Amino acid sequence: MIGKVQFSRWAILLMVVLFSSAVGLATIQNQSPEQQYTKAKELQQQGNYQDAAKLFLKVIGTKSADASAVAGSLSQIQACYRSLRNEGEIDSAIDEAIEQHGGKPEVLAAAAETLRRSSHYGYLVDGAFYRGYNQRQRVYGAAIQCSEQDRLRSMNLLLKAIELTDADRGDLYIKLADAILIGRNNKQAWRLQSLSDLDKEPDYTQLDQQSSFAYMDAPVDDEGNPIVYSIPDGLESAQSDGERYRWALEQANSTTSKYQARLRWANFLSSQFSVATLSQSFWGAGGSNKGTRDAMGQLHELAEDETIAKLADGIKRFKPAPEFNAVKIYKDLIEEVDIGSYRRSAVNKLANIYMNRRQYPKAAETIELDLSSFGDAQKLLDSIRGPQLQFDPSKPLQAGEKGEISMLFRNAKQVDFTIRRIDMEKLLT
Repeated sequence: MIGKVQFSRWAILLMVVLFSSAVGLATIQNQSPEQQYTKAKELQQQGNYQDAAKLFLKVIGTKSADASAVAGSLSQIQACYRSLRNEGEIDSAIDEAIEQHGGKPEVLAAAAETLRRSSHYGYLVDGAFYRGYNQRQRVYGAAIQCSEQDRLRSMNLLLKAIELTDADRGDLYIKLADAILIGRNNKQAWRLQSLSDLDKEPDYTQLDQQSSFAYMDAPVDDEGNPIVYSIPDGLESAQSDGERYRWALEQANSTTSKYQARLRWANFLSSQFSVATLSQSFWGAGGSNKGTRDAMGQLHELAEDETIAKLADGIKRFKPAPEFNAVKIYKDLIEEVDIGSYRRSAVNKLANIYMNRRQYPKAAETIELDLSSFGDAQKLLDSIRGPQLQFDPSKPLQAGEKGEISMLFRNAKQVDFTIRRIDMEKLLT
């Protein structure tokens, strides 16, 4: 006798869903790597990061996959892991990509870029390294910094990609320059004076060893002049990482990435030698640093070929050579490029330099060259050209002490004040 089995409608619905999912999964597994990549991006956009990551990883592990699909999968899987708070998995994905596609320059460049964008810290547990803060894995151990390892590997991956590439290498040289600056940008640019050994694996650094990450102003030579880097004849003849950086940008300068290279160089120079370097010491000292106040009083007098910067041995007003003059490089870019993001960036950077120099007419003229360089350009122009006034902070005064008011103003010829007496007893009761 055959009995009858009855199912509720919810059980039937569940079986239909499970069957549909199984069929869908089987269909995806039979798709080409390129189709799987497209499907993974759809899952990612839907917020299904776990399944998307699995599919991206499958594309990465498929030897026949197109280089662009693998490179895209590396970038997207990193975003998925971050959303899942499981960034530690990115290292195995990078290793897999290199193992399966180590002869494809596009994949090598993507692996290097993924490393550069990764968190450069993690935990060392029983000799094993876990990147980032892995909340899902609950990994805890000795906190370490791994920027030197990431930097070395990124540089070597990009050098190999450059060697394998016959096409335009501009983007690879730009990425190489960016990799060289890992842990050596802004206030850590002084580290560019040394020459990294590309064949020697650096040691992990304990995060509590703060001297390894010292923030310092731009270095100077024995005569107090800022240290700058020349362009070597080749990468092998470079005497410092600073010269390697110049070499990489110079190679890009002869490719379709030339404007990008010039903009990066100008940005680097501005970070080291612009008047903005004065602000940290000024506010850090509560505005009481006389040397800084004196230097800021000279800002509006600066010529185009001059700058005032806070260097390792103090504040200095000097004339950088044309190739080290960020103002000149930005202006040349604006003249050469008619439209596009590089022109907008150059306009934005140059206008901000003029505003920091308190050379407001020049700033306004620069902003008008490309109004799209600022979110609300007209409001900014009105603030520059219209009357402006603000009171400086004042200290409390004792009874009987003469009061003084200090203010900062621009484009104002007259100020009218209304002073009212305050009944302190009523105010405090």
